[in-house]
Amino acid sequence: MKERQNRILDALTKHEKLEVKELAEMMEVSQVTIRKDLDALTKQGLIIRNHGYATLNNSDDMNNRLAYHYEMKQRIAKKVCEDIHDGETIMIESGSCCALVALEIAQSKKNITIITNSAFIADYIEKHHHYY
Repeated sequence: MKERQNRILDALTKHEKLEVKELAEMMEVSQVTIRKDLDALTKQGLIIRNHGYATLNNSDDMNNRLAYHYEMKQRIAKKVCEDIHDGETIMIESGSCCALVALEIAQSKKNITIITNSAFIADYIEKHHHYY
């Protein structure tokens, strides 16, 4: 995720709802660039776009928790994955950081079996990772 997208998530965490124009000014980029960032964040399920503005995805508390300090959680997930090797079986509990760990594993490792008690994590991996 781009640094600017992390800043957008931080801004939405603080302000709950921001217009595209406001975000463009805050990030010092064009509205077209902000719309592209918002599209990417929408595809990840982190925000909801409406006409002219964006909000955090409040449909699930976990989505809110994912957006909060996303960049730090993503760094943790990458660090955790350094100790995981192809072909292993991993157990992952529920939680926003754990969801990012599971996604990072699914995207960067091969033949990993993930066991989780979290329906959110299972669904999150399914939605955001494309198996080829």
